[in-house]
Amino acid sequence: EIYLIDRTVEAFIRVGDPAGAQQFLSTALTAGFESNPLLWRARGRILLAEGRASDAREPLERAARALQQVRYLDEAWPARRAYADALAALGDRAGAEAELRAVREEATAHHHRLEARYAREQLRSLGIDAPEPQAVSSDAPLSASVRQPTERLVTVVFVDVRGYTALTAREAPDQLADQIATFYRWAEEEIHRHQGLVDRYAGDAVMATFNVTGTRLDHPVQGLQAALAIRDKAAFAGLPVGIGIAVGPAVVGQFSEGSSVTAVGDTINLAARLQAQVQEGELFLSEETFRRTRDWLLEQQLPATEESLTLKGFSQPIRAYRLTAPSPAGATG
Repeated sequence: EIYLIDRTVEAFIRVGDPAGAQQFLSTALTAGFESNPLLWRARGRILLAEGRASDAREPLERAARALQQVRYLDEAWPARRAYADALAALGDRAGAEAELRAVREEATAHHHRLEARYAREQLRSLGIDAPEPQAVSSDAPLSASVRQPTERLVTVVFVDVRGYTALTAREAPDQLADQIATFYRWAEEEIHRHQGLVDRYAGDAVMATFNVTGTRLDHPVQGLQAALAIRDKAAFAGLPVGIGIAVGPAVVGQFSEGSSVTAVGDTINLAARLQAQVQEGELFLSEETFRRTRDWLLEQQLPATEESLTLKGFSQPIRAYRLTAPSPAGATG
């Protein structure tokens, strides 16, 4: 609900009604949840829209720093851009430029074209040259050595839309097609942003592989972060998903002339089998995935429950860790 409060405030501001935004924020706030970076940002945006840049500076800076610190980048970048607006309004052009350049560079590195474009537009509004970045092919990291089939340690993520048959009966075909296309687009954006490769699409499912180059150490965390972001975005689009993640060896490469780079092996099968065992909104992590992401999960206060599973194609029981679905809106802050 805090996320929706923030977005509603933004909508009021976009139509030039900061008074309406303030009235809504005051009405919607729940006691005990005032200390949240998204709400700090919302207050700062209202103050900025009212022309009170000096008052807006502190909550916007606090929101930007808090969101950046926990690497919630999708929300940190807009907060930093709003903070840059406050700095510019107060005459701190150098500070505003530094914030916007940092956002542009970081968003570009994470393949977030929209945020990078917004930062460039704000720089130009300050009279600062901000050229368009050179187009980089999405295949740029896939060198000849990557295309040559080679065994690598990878993270594999399987995401599958739950209740697809029920959706086809309930939704009009064009509406469902639009939902699935949106799901694919969001999934691809998050996978690329976290340095992964979309391996394949299969109807209402997506498979992604992380560390196809064999050069990254953080690929399990990157894969988990991408999976959580896809889950949350898909839920907003009315498409609940189940996700399985496995870390292990796989043969990665281009297996025929002109084909895409893909991964094969037991790790892929394990991720697919784990995905089939969860309910909507849940994730199953293989034992190795959990071992490599445990510290990050603790930092994010995301509990995982250990389970023993009997999976088709695996002769021995598999130990896995379940991340449950988020609480329904209204149950928590």
